[in-house]
This record gives sequence, C-alpha cells and structure tokens, in this order.
Amino acid sequence: MRLQIGGRFESRATGYWVTFVFVLAACALFGCSNGPDVNEAHYLGKALHYWNPSWCEDDFFFNSSDAHLVFYWVFGWVPAIVGLETASITGRLIAWVLLSVSWLSLCRALSLDGIRTIIAALLWFGLVRWCHLSGEWIVGGIEAKGLSLPFAIWGAAAVVKGQWGRAYILLGIATSLHVLVGGWTFGMAGMTQCFLARKELLTVKNVKWLACGVALALPGLVPALLLNNTASNVDVALANDIYVFKRLPHHLVFSNFDTFRVSCGAGLLLGWMGWFIWRNRARANDSCWKRWDYLVFGSILFAAIGLVFSAVMAPSQSGAGVLRYYWFRSFDVFVPAVLATGFASLPRLKGSLQLAIVVGICTFMGLEQRERWRDGRSLAAQQSMPQSLRKDPEARRKVTFRIWRDWVLACRWIKENTPDDIVVLTPRRQQTFKWHAHRSEVVNWKDIPQDANGLLEWNRRMESVYTEPVIHKGFEANAKHVRWCAKTYPFDYVVATHFVPTGDLGWERVYPGSETSPRASSSFYVVYKVNRDSMSGDAVEGSSE
Repeated sequence: MRLQIGGRFESRATGYWVTFVFVLAACALFGCSNGPDVNEAHYLGKALHYWNPSWCEDDFFFNSSDAHLVFYWVFGWVPAIVGLETASITGRLIAWVLLSVSWLSLCRALSLDGIRTIIAALLWFGLVRWCHLSGEWIVGGIEAKGLSLPFAIWGAAAVVKGQWGRAYILLGIATSLHVLVGGWTFGMAGMTQCFLARKELLTVKNVKWLACGVALALPGLVPALLLNNTASNVDVALANDIYVFKRLPHHLVFSNFDTFRVSCGAGLLLGWMGWFIWRNRARANDSCWKRWDYLVFGSILFAAIGLVFSAVMAPSQSGAGVLRYYWFRSFDVFVPAVLATGFASLPRLKGSLQLAIVVGICTFMGLEQRERWRDGRSLAAQQSMPQSLRKDPEARRKVTFRIWRDWVLACRWIKENTPDDIVVLTPRRQQTFKWHAHRSEVVNWKDIPQDANGLLEWNRRMESVYTEPVIHKGFEANAKHVRWCAKTYPFDYVVATHFVPTGDLGWERVYPGSETSPRASSSFYVVYKVNRDSMSGDAVEGSSE
C-alpha cells in the first residue's frame, strides 16, 4: 500500500503506517467522547463485577446470566485492575487499533492505495453514523461488539481474497467475542462461498477450516444457547416479547423504525444497487470486488428476511423469538462499507477532489464533535439524563449541564459516604449510577438481562417500581408507593429528582446536607436514607399518592 503525497509515492512500509495513523485518527475523530459512552457503563460494569463479585454484589443486573463470557475473559479483568475510566480509554484505543488494521487489510485486498483507504474509512464512518437503518454504530465506546467487529472485517478481507480457511478462523473469533456480530458475518461468508466457490465448499481442506471456525465460535455461542436452559418455553416466549416489542423495537422491528431511518436505509440500498450495476459493467472480471459484493449481498438478504418477519410475525410472541436476533445489524455495517470502498475506488477520484472529500468530512464531523464537547456531558448522559426546557439555547445548555453535574455529585456523595454493600433506588432512565457511585441499584431501563428469567424479573421490577405516577411526578410525590417498594425490594437509599419540590419521602434527607457546598445545596437530585422502623405501619400494597 502506497500513500501519494504531493505527487510522489512513499515506500510501501512507510505508506502503510502513515495510512494506519490517519485511519486511527479518523476513529478518534468519530469516536472520541467523555466517558462513559452509551453502552460502556453497561458492559464494563458487568465485566468488572464478573471478575470482582463483591463490587456492587447485590445489583440485580450484574447478577443475571453472563452472555458475553469471552469479552469478560479477554477484557473484563482490565477495569478490575485499572478502574472503569482508564479501562474505557484503554479499550477504545485497542478497538480502534484493531479496526484500523482490519480496515487496511480489507482495502489492500480491494487494491485501494493509501489516500483512497483513508477516504473510504471516513465515508464508512460517516455513512454508518448518519445514514444507519437500525441504530448500529462502529466507532464508539468499548464493549463486546467493539472487539468483535475488527475480526469480522478481517474475515471479510479474507473472503475478498478468496482465503476461505482464514476467513472462517477470523469469523469464528469474531463470533466468540459477540455471537451476533460474528455470527451474521460468518453466515454471509458461507453464502458467498456457496455462490462463488461451490467446488471448494465440501473439500476436506475447506471442511476442516470450517470446523475450526465453528470450534472457535463455540465459547461465544454456547453461553448464548444456554441462557434460557432453566426457563420454561412459556417464560422464554414472554421474555422475547418483552425484549423485542417493549425494550428494543427501535433496533429489531422494522415497523418501529423512524421514517428518516427507513429513508436512509432505502438510500443505502439504492446506492448499492447502482454500484452493483456499474461494477458488473466496468469490473465484471474482478474476482475480489465480486466476492466483496456477494458478501455484502448476504447482509441485504438477511435484512430482507428481517423485514418479512417484521411484516408477517409482528407483533406476536412467536415473531419475537425470531426478531430478537438483530436481522438489520449487518446491513448497517456492510452496505455503507461497500459504498465507501466503491466510491473511493472510482478512477476519477483524484487529486484535489480527494483532498476536498477528506477536508469536508473531517470539518463536518469536527463541528459535531465541538458541539459534543461543548455539551460537556458523557454520551450516556446525553442519551438518558433529563434536559432543561428553557427556551433560550444558552440557558438551556447551562441548566442541562447543571442537571448532569448535580447527578454526578450526588452519586459521588453516595460513593464516599455509604457502605459498599448498600442497594439504591434510582431514577428510571439514568444509566450511569453504578459507574459514578459504585453501588448496587434496584433496576433501571438500560440494564436489561439477556436470559429469560432475568428479563421477566426486570420487567416485573420496572412495572412495579416505575408506575405512571412515578414516571410523571417522581419519587417524592409518591412517598407511599416508594415505601412499599422498600419492603418489596429492600434498598437502603433513594436518589430522587428534585426539579420542583413535590413532597417528602418521610425519611432523612442525607444529601444535600449542611456540610455540602453551596453549589450542591440546591441540587436537582436529593438522597434519602431508608428508615425501616418508620415503615411498620405502612400498607402492604403499593399505591401512589
């Protein structure tokens, strides 16, 4: 791989490393943010608990079945040693390095030079970020998917080269790290070989490589298959229904996709069709591009099957059992990838036009990142925390930031002033309590278990704790119900929103207290310590006042 700079070509080795640095920088441009990212508190917290069960030892979600054991083995020990924040930075860097190397491998297989590889990476990141169909992403926080995807791209590069054995090995590793990310790509590779290399499919050599790939996938596949081994068929069906139609329809059910997202998906599909027609005319004999197109066609076929299932089987419990497998995930990753590499390979894309594309995408993303950093909150907070309703944009931004700051301060107070083994009742939508407070919580919307028994318990807790009055008016306005919850789910503290004083839980308000700073004394969040002696006369059943 060579990188053309100012009309001259650098050496192959130098060009490779220069290209690698630029692609890695593109990863940082698209993925750099304050931690935790949207899924980091979820994944890293569970990974830390796996290696240190005494950390948040009574947390309901952390004690549910482990679906990503290989990720915990490979990376889960890192937060146990260096802490969550450092593990987040380390994990992102590792994932981005792996993704950059795998992307270079794919682009070399497609005979793209250095600058075209960089352009393709920027286009890929941009298309997935702004034009996804089902909410997929490729550059962000560290989780199982972030380590699995690079091996899936490496496997795709091997498919493009016709190296089927190597492809199955790499895709087996990808599947072990994340059974769906790797598994769908494994299936796409098998379909591609069926279409283009049938004679090799059943040879002894190929069967051996295929068996090795499956064997490597088993550490990720077996735990996923055993998640529901103790649940009845009825419970599994009900849990699937909750998972698909209540918790994640925006990822799994086509009819629930936003109109804009559907339009983006249609645009990607039309773009691929145009590319496929042009490629068959201009590069009909290029076997590498042909294998790449057929591999991506597999992702389109899976999405089409998911679309049919969504139309025919939703909403039903039998449909949920099928739809829960993220049929649209590979479409969001691979269709943008083929469009990005295809566009970057066009002969007319030269010189100043190449530079203009790089500068344009980087400028656009840089402006978006500036707004993200100006916001000041983590991406997890931006997704889940309340926002100010002020009409003035600057006032709205400042108050929104203060809401988040008060949340973090309340969590830190709990971390520094309470025993390690307490359980806390927290607001419904937040997802970073354990990250900041290092304490167990009753339940929240984000932390959903993967096994049927855990899913049913999660749903029971969500419905019994966060009733409609609680959702609309908060804990303080529903003291009787909160006291009933304290009997049902023995927790020790309550973190309540305090945007507008609406009542009092009748327990000691320990934060903010007289010792807190003046800034914290008017906090949007308050902390109550449960007094069980005061609940002896409360009603047995929960109700809302």
